[in-house]
Amino acid sequence: MCKVHGSVGCLTTVKSHLQRHNINDFNSLNEVLNFQKSFSVLRQQIISTHEQLIEQEKTALVADISQLDNAIKADKTYFENYFLKDIEDLKAKLKSLLTSGNLNFIQRFSTM
Repeated sequence: MCKVHGSVGCLTTVKSHLQRHNINDFNSLNEVLNFQKSFSVLRQQIISTHEQLIEQEKTALVADISQLDNAIKADKTYFENYFLKDIEDLKAKLKSLLTSGNLNFIQRFSTM
């Protein structure tokens, strides 16, 4: 027969160690042992969950990038057309000024 001395002290040491590391989920040694047995399963569940979350975020980012790319293309086309029209309007104004016979200030001064 074997006598165990200080087992309470040993369990107190384990509990103190867990508390020092902010692990307060365990109230008994059985809970610690059950956690130890199921740790690999819990770890794999956490990894799987986060892998799924990462895949969902990747999918969402791909969709966001596609939408942003389309918006950029649309804005680019809009502004290209806007500025081309503006250039054409300015060319037309310049042409009308040149053909109207009105001389600008420098041309008037040089002809005097």
